[in-house]
Amino acid sequence: MGRLPNKPRVYGLDRFGLAVAELTRLGHRTVHLHVQLRGRSVRQLVNLSPRQRMATIRISLGQQLEQLKRAFPGLEFVPRSQTRAWTIDVMARADQIAKLARRREVTSLFVDSIDGRRAKTLRQSRRWFCVWVVLAGQIERRTQGQVTLEDRLVVVKAHSTKDADARVRQRCRRETEPYLNTDGELVRWAFVSVKDVFELFDDAISPDGTEVYSRLRSARMRPEFVWRSRTTLRSRRRARAGEP
Repeated sequence: MGRLPNKPRVYGLDRFGLAVAELTRLGHRTVHLHVQLRGRSVRQLVNLSPRQRMATIRISLGQQLEQLKRAFPGLEFVPRSQTRAWTIDVMARADQIAKLARRREVTSLFVDSIDGRRAKTLRQSRRWFCVWVVLAGQIERRTQGQVTLEDRLVVVKAHSTKDADARVRQRCRRETEPYLNTDGELVRWAFVSVKDVFELFDDAISPDGTEVYSRLRSARMRPEFVWRSRTTLRSRRRARAGEP
């Protein structure tokens, strides 16, 4: 399989207060875990048709699973899906985990439980969220006509989506101090609703660009939306030439 990666990709040990070396010292203690197989990279699949890609992935996953079985003959590897076996459940000895995680076939390994060790509940740290808030510009005694609405995106650090929602609602409701407009009327910006809460993928704002909000929606296909990939162009050329 070639040279092995230096650092084992083992996750979930923080719940048990262990590092990889400490887990290894547990020796024959049984560990319940799941591994993620590598499959094939997009670069290896890009020149194939979609059907060929899926067939290639299935073959590759099957080969990688067999390689693991040969390398660890005493272990039982149980795929979670028979059609796309990316994730494999395993029971192994604690002193086998680091070696298993270093295998080329494995992208990552997650420890689910350790016999005789209780997982601790980790205190959830605050994460960054972007909250889409709608505010209404209210003018005293005005009940008809147009009203100005503000869509405001607020970045807040919170423990969860619900916590982010509550923090921004509270902040907006504190910011309703009225002021005078140019006509001497009292105006205030009143909280209307929270439209959406989006969790950021980054821990810090980067000067090179940080995604703070994203929303998926559907639209009618137009020419500027079409991706003419290499496989699409090749299929069209074969069709024009009458090839299968």
